[in-house]
Amino acid sequence: MSKAGRHPITEYIPAEKIARAYDRTGSARKAAILLQTTHKTVIKVLRGLGYEINPPRSWIYTEKRRPKKHSKFARWLRDNQKIHLPRSLKKLSSMSGVSYAAVNSYMFRRREAIRQGLRDLPDLIDTGVILEASNIVHEDGKPITVNSRTFYNYEYFVDHYDLSVTMMAESREYPHIKFDVPDLGLFADQLRTLQTGR
Repeated sequence: MSKAGRHPITEYIPAEKIARAYDRTGSARKAAILLQTTHKTVIKVLRGLGYEINPPRSWIYTEKRRPKKHSKFARWLRDNQKIHLPRSLKKLSSMSGVSYAAVNSYMFRRREAIRQGLRDLPDLIDTGVILEASNIVHEDGKPITVNSRTFYNYEYFVDHYDLSVTMMAESREYPHIKFDVPDLGLFADQLRTLQTGR
């Protein structure tokens, strides 16, 4: 008997009995307790029988990552939203008191998250949303509006430093149109509402 009062798998606990215990309990741990043996041994035997068994939690505990708290730089940005950010990661590092590596890592992860959000957006040409240009105005000074169904093509851009989103498009009437996307979440909601009609 082991120190825990359990014995290893022997001829007294055939593999078929282990399989029946596992099928009944649905858990390698519960089957091990029922059979008074170790869960590692149960898993080893079940895998030998062709079962696909995930490792017990105790095996993978050290591989789990705890949820990350907001980084120091993210907190600094949140507390200094009205500050004009310099177009230099080195200057951002100096202003925030956070290491260059931490600032660079944060900005990279945020850009990737934004790009993924942009990839998930509905197709503008199919959606037909009315957009206000930021680089072309009428004679009275008001910006022109363009239906995205008239686009030949378009492309989103994420600013490397302030993470702002802009879109450049080519339409039947205008070869180079620029659109600002100040709130990506709101823009995504509007597009999906148009797409679903709700």
